[in-house]
Amino acid sequence: MYEIIAQESNESKTGKRFLGTRSCCRFCGNDDQSAFGGQTNAHTFPEALGNKVLFSLDECKSCNNKFSVYEDSLCKAVGPFLTLGGVKGKKRVRQTGRSNGDSFIRHSDQDGRDIQVKSTGPTDNIFGSVPGTNIIQLRMPVEGDKFIPLYAYKALAKIAISLLPVGELHRFKGVLNSLQREAIAPVRGILRVGFSCAGP
Repeated sequence: MYEIIAQESNESKTGKRFLGTRSCCRFCGNDDQSAFGGQTNAHTFPEALGNKVLFSLDECKSCNNKFSVYEDSLCKAVGPFLTLGGVKGKKRVRQTGRSNGDSFIRHSDQDGRDIQVKSTGPTDNIFGSVPGTNIIQLRMPVEGDKFIPLYAYKALAKIAISLLPVGELHRFKGVLNSLQREAIAPVRGILRVGFSCAGP
């Protein structure tokens, strides 16, 4: 049985919220006040995943820059879900696949929601319907962005550490150490990740 020790909402209606204090970076221990950026410098989880309201005050600029490499891999790993879901990042909804490649999925909301799909081959091989239902199927391999799985895992670990109460950090020294060194895994063995999504 698991016990929830930290939970934060990312609903935009709650307004901007800030976790931690600027007394010390929770990741590297830097306590120099000049090491911290603006209040909205460090997103608790990536802006590319739709976070525009939850920020970490106790993440220094150096760690924030280092972790951006991990967060980039995480966003690439879930890129198709972000595109199809219409999740708006810093400027727009990300595209999955390259515009000049063989296939891509692009989301537009200029005239309502619009998803554009490009793929090689006959249209019948791309789109279909489930007989006896109103379900449309998209059957197309879309080349996703290449990413480093270890970095995507570290991005998830960084998010978890950002949410932990300070009193729990001593239990995760190995994870904190691995976040500072790109090639070190947070745990030994297979890195397992499960995703769950829920709507209103």
